[in-house]
This record gives sequence, structure tokens and C-alpha cells, in this order.
Amino acid sequence: MKKEDKWNGICISGAFIFILGFLYLNPDYLGNRVVNGMISTLSGIIGIVGLTVELSKLMKKIDGLIDLGSGCFFIVIW
Repeated sequence: MKKEDKWNGICISGAFIFILGFLYLNPDYLGNRVVNGMISTLSGIIGIVGLTVELSKLMKKIDGLIDLGSGCFFIVIW
């Protein structure tokens, strides 16, 4: 896999996390708080899983450590 493909994946997952933050800060943006919550949750899950997958592709030797670190990071934020 090319190096650019890995960075593209990281940027796409970052965009999903950015959408999560934007919708979290603007709860009435889509007109309905329930729809807004569902879309922001789905976007956050896609972003977090995508970021974990792309970081594990970037550094093969410490694969389990990246998963553990990202899991602990998001549990602390939650």
C-alpha cells in the first residue's frame, strides 16, 4: 500500500471526527436533536474505528499498543 493511501485514510477519519465535534457543538444544526445525535454518533464511530485501523497500518510493530492507547483515550474522553 502506498504511503499516500495511509494518510488519506487518516484524513478521512479526521473529517468524520470533525463532523462529530461540529454536530456536538451545534445540537440544533439538522433541525432535530434526535437525528443530530444519531448522525453524530455514527460519524464518531466511523471516525474512531477508521483512525484506529489507519494508525495500526502505519505502525505494524506496536499494533496492540495503538489499539489499547486509542481505546483508553476515548474512554477517558467519554
